[in-house]
Amino acid sequence: MSSIELDRWKGNTELEVDERKACAMYGILLESVQLVIRERYGDDAWRRVLVTAGLSAHSVFEVHRGYSDDVLPTIADACSAALCDGRRSADQFLAEFGRSFVGYTTCLGYAPVMRATGRHFRDFLAGIDNLHETMRFTLLAANLTQT
Repeated sequence: MSSIELDRWKGNTELEVDERKACAMYGILLESVQLVIRERYGDDAWRRVLVTAGLSAHSVFEVHRGYSDDVLPTIADACSAALCDGRRSADQFLAEFGRSFVGYTTCLGYAPVMRATGRHFRDFLAGIDNLHETMRFTLLAANLTQT
């Protein structure tokens, strides 16, 4: 099993995370990565990536669940090894994941929240740690205007 501490199944639908480690990354990032790989390379390729990363081929990431920061780099390493025999680096896959994440969140309806973090992408990156607070106040304001 890999060092990302995703080592137990609960049923067949979710991965358990080692609760002793900080879970700073939400599953929405991992779900967007899954979507990119499945769309560009196919379902069999995604399963190969998971197995190469030391996970079950049937692993599922929950959008709102926290995961270790080690998961994404491990999956990027696995993509490099399993999809192109190292001809593309893990960093190149990480860059691709980042580009696709913006479109993914827009499709999910998060565009107004993303815009609230700043005018430029660098503003978004600078304010990403405050995104939860931004969402909380944005949703609160939306609820107040509906009542």
